[in-house]
Amino acid sequence: MVPTTVFTPIEYGCVGYTEEGAVAEFGAENLEVFHQYYQPLEWRLVKSRADRSAFVKLIVHKADSDRVVGMHVCGPHAGETTVTYFLTYLPILCPALS
Repeated sequence: MVPTTVFTPIEYGCVGYTEEGAVAEFGAENLEVFHQYYQPLEWRLVKSRADRSAFVKLIVHKADSDRVVGMHVCGPHAGETTVTYFLTYLPILCPALS
């Protein structure tokens, strides 16, 4: 599992399974996908960006105690968000690596 970031004007970061990969691995009935738009703090402070939002998607394996198996984020600082998530959950995701 490698955290990945694409540095475009609006960053994209991901770690873990894609939604399609998780369905193939675990089955659609065992997954729940959460989509959320949010407004980053720095966009709230700039009136020209106040109407814009960023996006995050979590893919959760319900049959395994609601374990998050994929995260995708599109917005400012997506790289930092992705790496922070990965390092926080590394002992849970990959016990052999921690």
